[in-house]
Amino acid sequence: MMTRAPIPIGWKPFRKNLLCHITTIFRLAAELKKHVQRQPELPEKEGIILQSDLERVIGRISAEHHALNDRLTLGLNIMSSNSKASNVPLQNMVFQQAVKYNPMSPVYNEDGTFFENFNNTQYFNPVSIIKNAVDDTKYGSLQGNFTLEAKLPFNLTYNANLSYQRGTWLHGEYYNSYYSNNYSTGSFYTNGDPGGGRSLRNFYSNGLAYRNYYQNTSKTFETFLTWGKKFGLHNLKAVLGYSWQKNTNNDGLQTSQTNFVNDYTTYYNLGLGNYQTVNGFAVDYGGSVYEETNFISDFFRLNYDFNERILLQASVRRDGSSVFGKNKEWGYFPAASIAWRISESEFIKNAGFISDLKLRLSYGATGNAFGLGAYNAQRLYNKSGTYYNNGVFAASFRSTQGSNPDLQWEVTATKNLGLDYGFLKGRISGAIDIYEKTTTDMIFAYSVAQSIDPSGSLWLNVGKIRNRGIEFNVNVNVVNRKILPGTQA
Repeated sequence: MMTRAPIPIGWKPFRKNLLCHITTIFRLAAELKKHVQRQPELPEKEGIILQSDLERVIGRISAEHHALNDRLTLGLNIMSSNSKASNVPLQNMVFQQAVKYNPMSPVYNEDGTFFENFNNTQYFNPVSIIKNAVDDTKYGSLQGNFTLEAKLPFNLTYNANLSYQRGTWLHGEYYNSYYSNNYSTGSFYTNGDPGGGRSLRNFYSNGLAYRNYYQNTSKTFETFLTWGKKFGLHNLKAVLGYSWQKNTNNDGLQTSQTNFVNDYTTYYNLGLGNYQTVNGFAVDYGGSVYEETNFISDFFRLNYDFNERILLQASVRRDGSSVFGKNKEWGYFPAASIAWRISESEFIKNAGFISDLKLRLSYGATGNAFGLGAYNAQRLYNKSGTYYNNGVFAASFRSTQGSNPDLQWEVTATKNLGLDYGFLKGRISGAIDIYEKTTTDMIFAYSVAQSIDPSGSLWLNVGKIRNRGIEFNVNVNVVNRKILPGTQA
């Protein structure tokens, strides 16, 4: 016999208390010549759905030290955070079933088991979906930055920045034997995010577990030397620098297991499972691919101004990236600009209604390497079934992407002619710009005939796009008067 009495709305898989509780343990700061600040925090947030919450520990340390009569400045910033997120198993499925599920139906049978009505296809108890699975993720983040600034003779200043970032993800999922016994029915579809479609799930036998760990790191070193000198009405400033960056992504692994002895250890002990006795089960090693990219830049910039009336700037960068072909890893990107502050000229300086008037002309080229995979220019292989060889079946491989040693930088060149203006002591201000932006050597993946490359796929520099336009903006300060002592509108 089942209990059919109406169940209060609280049965639904949502919590009533949606408040976030954040507790700051302590904050210590000392404003001294040597400045050190430590700021640990332990925020805890309870989710709006059953079994969902987030625990996080955050620690920050910042220090700055001056030496040699302030001619040497050292800085250090470190932030570390560790989080544990208890996620909602099959969250989108829970939302869908919470909407579909009859609110007059019980959650549990009289014997304490979950109530289910399998006479309706794709109709499942949303609380059961949550309670019979766990989905946890531990996040770790470490960011460190060290800076050095040294004031040298001959108007030279040396700067060095060294930074390190690391992000880690440890994830575990377990769907217990209730899933295997009740939801492997051929009608349990999980819903992806909007636009992602849905997929049929099989929970195999006596529980199903997933476990993965991944780490991303980024190391950056930048150093530059600055020189500045003033000669009467002439100001000159030059910067010469070098930067290096190395990124690694998806450094880790994933595996799965089924057919466990019991449900007690969930995903913590995959050795208690035995997938080899379950027909149709294949270990899920994940689809993430390890990537390593390197970027190197040399740059030089020169600034000149005459009495803040004529302004000139010129720069050149030499950038290298490992994502391109071996023959085209390096690119050169110049830029130059000139500006004439007309409002500082003698023939217009005394015009009371003009507060600012500057004419600008610039050209610059930049290269795009970000957003590209680490192996776009290299030949890739993947498994392609098996073949019979000397009495055994061996794995076969095929090329899935061809190599292109001449894959080069995608370059965007921008030309701009602009006028900045301001009238009536800045009450009316704005700018007019005429620009042309041209992108060449655009990078796309193309399908090619196998006579060209056996993989049938290549990344190539093909395509060009040009944008032209006029931009106009105006700012008007309509009201500028005091409405109360010490205030202004």
